[in-house]
Amino acid sequence: KEYSSMGAQPVGLFAPARRLGTPEELLAFVQKAHALGLRVLLSIAHDGAACCEDGLPGQFFPEGEAGFHPATGARLFDFAKQEVLRYLLSSLGFWMNEYGIDGFRFQGVSSIIYEDHGMWVPSDPAELDEYLASGNKLNNEGVHYLMMATSLVHEISKDAVVIADEFTSFPALCDATSDGGLGFDARQASALPQHLRTLLKTCHDEEWGMAELVEAACRAKSGRDGEKILGCFEGFEHCSVGRRPLKIAMLSWETLHTIA
Repeated sequence: KEYSSMGAQPVGLFAPARRLGTPEELLAFVQKAHALGLRVLLSIAHDGAACCEDGLPGQFFPEGEAGFHPATGARLFDFAKQEVLRYLLSSLGFWMNEYGIDGFRFQGVSSIIYEDHGMWVPSDPAELDEYLASGNKLNNEGVHYLMMATSLVHEISKDAVVIADEFTSFPALCDATSDGGLGFDARQASALPQHLRTLLKTCHDEEWGMAELVEAACRAKSGRDGEKILGCFEGFEHCSVGRRPLKIAMLSWETLHTIA
């Protein structure tokens, strides 16, 4: 419905977007990738749904202001309801069983974990531990849902991969659910894309080098020992809602126009 969100606020979790082709074409794409030895992961949006009039107030989402994300306006799922859990968990099984998806990147994990959706959380791991110890900071139903989701994915396929887009260094994110963790295989380091853009905007090329980029890519790893980190220089979130992809920003419109 809203193309600027790049699918971050879906209205249906059981059908591919039309721009991905027909269901048969998507299945053929996954099968071809597997034939080449590649894995296919799906970025799943269970942190919220598109804000639209659904005629079902209080059914899948909390009523009133609690049912809307304060920053994005997305409708927030009520993880305390059994039918919501069935709906979300069954969508994970659907993509794995019907299309052969090899795992998921859960976006907006911080929004699911915290009562304030991660908007006012300390960035330092030690301060974060004190923040959590003060009580009433977590959305316990959301935490339990994530534990069920990662357990289900690993139960369907022991080789499946689940990645958390989580920027607050939440403890036990990648610990096994049997040990009280959330069960993710890796944390996505979300600070790297913005760090690279800042360097490009504020520094000359000779003022920074690859060592600084490598340090930025590994920075999240220093917060929680033993975690695997997925680093990327750009994701769809960093070029949606009017922002240009990095390669376009670097070339500039004049250069592209000349080449064309």
